[in-house]
Order: sequence, then C-alpha cells, then structure tokens
Amino acid sequence: MAGHRLTLAGGVAVAVGWIATGAVSGFQTWWYLYANIIGTLATVLILPLVQHSQNRNMRAMQIKVDELIRRARPATI
Repeated sequence: MAGHRLTLAGGVAVAVGWIATGAVSGFQTWWYLYANIIGTLATVLILPLVQHSQNRNMRAMQIKVDELIRRARPATI
C-alpha cells in the first residue's frame, strides 16, 4: 500500500491542505508547532518500517543465494 499511486496522491492532498490551512490562519505559531510534531512523528515511525522491510528483503535474498549455492555444489558421496 505504501508504494501505491493513491497513497502518493493522498499524501500530496494532505500536504496541500496543510499549507492551505497555514495560509488561511496566517501561519501562526501553532501551525509551525504542529508541522514540526507531525514531521518528527512521521520520521520516527517510517524509519523502523523501512528498516524492517530491508531486513525482510535481505533474509529472502540470503535464502535464495543459499539455495543457489547448495544446488551449484557437486554432490559428494
């Protein structure tokens, strides 16, 4: 779902809405505070998600490489 086009479109819509809210309110202090909090939380939550995905992909690749190595070795009896 994270790589889907609609997810990107939704993110852009949220960003445009947030900027519009700031423009209407005159970019007050609370707007900057919420923007910083949301940015920090998004970073903190996305980093473990990306790391988990990379670890899962690395494990899958390691299993495939191990299988290729096992099949490439000549059978010793």
